[in-house]
Amino acid sequence: MKVKKSSSAIIVAILFIALVAVFLLQKNTLSSVNRVSEQTALTLLSDNVNQVREVLDNQINNIWARMEIMDSALTAIGDMDSQKAQSYLRTSLLDTYRVELVTEEGEYIDQNGKRGFIKLTEELCPLFLDNSRICTLSQDGERDMVLFGTPITDVTVEGREVQYLMAYYELDTFMNLLSVESFAGNGKIRVINEDGLVLLYTDNLDKDETSYYFFKVYENAKFVESDDISDIDSFRKSVLRGENHAIRVVSEDGKDNIISYAKVHGIDWYVTIVVDYASVLGELDDNIKSIGMSSILATMIVVLLAVILVVFISFDSQKVRNEKQQLEELNQSLEEAKK
Repeated sequence: MKVKKSSSAIIVAILFIALVAVFLLQKNTLSSVNRVSEQTALTLLSDNVNQVREVLDNQINNIWARMEIMDSALTAIGDMDSQKAQSYLRTSLLDTYRVELVTEEGEYIDQNGKRGFIKLTEELCPLFLDNSRICTLSQDGERDMVLFGTPITDVTVEGREVQYLMAYYELDTFMNLLSVESFAGNGKIRVINEDGLVLLYTDNLDKDETSYYFFKVYENAKFVESDDISDIDSFRKSVLRGENHAIRVVSEDGKDNIISYAKVHGIDWYVTIVVDYASVLGELDDNIKSIGMSSILATMIVVLLAVILVVFISFDSQKVRNEKQQLEELNQSLEEAKK
């Protein structure tokens, strides 16, 4: 009888161990699925920021191509009077805010016939001193502009040799190119300069989110699960090196975000996309946890039912054995009485 009870106990113990093993296995599986899902989201966001960067790259490349065509046409014309120069400038780059022909001394004439002198700034030095084309931020009064400048040759206006062609575009020309369709449009796009100043942004940002220095927000942030980026300095260096990453960041105020970034070619602009972690993986985490808990609960119910069944069968078997033993004892008593 003791052997039978021991067998039942062993069966129950095995079923309990199986229950624990299934629970641990499912927990590990869910954790692995969650990690893979997070990595997939990071990769997708990294692809998104590259798409936005490519749109800006294409716009900039198109402007350079049109300026090269304009340069060739001006060289073919050679000498012009001011009226002809104005007419040509007006019809060449129609979407510019202003386009200018500039002499070596910095004197310019624009498409409206306005004349003046360019103030040499640090941003213009590569163009004026090194004859290298530039793409940089500029201002016209309170208007923010993007300035494209390139050296040209063999062009004169009323006998004055022109050395540079300069075109100014309003920031809105580039602002309208920003969009992201992934994550239900929750991605907040900012284009920043090397100082972290927000230059361009999507219209889903609050007013206070467009007026700050980007890096300052993450000075005391926690950079989660990133081997290369552990603090604000390594984060800033990674961005300014032109790296393309997507990382998880928890800011000082507790906001849990995923940030992706990439550098625009030909200008010191950096595209960043910030998406709330919960909007990317929160719902997925809830679904995974719900499925996991349902699966664990179902497993526990099955194992518990199996335990109850084993106990019931064991109890029933014991009852049968007792009745059999009682019958044998009765038969033995009858045999003895008969003798």
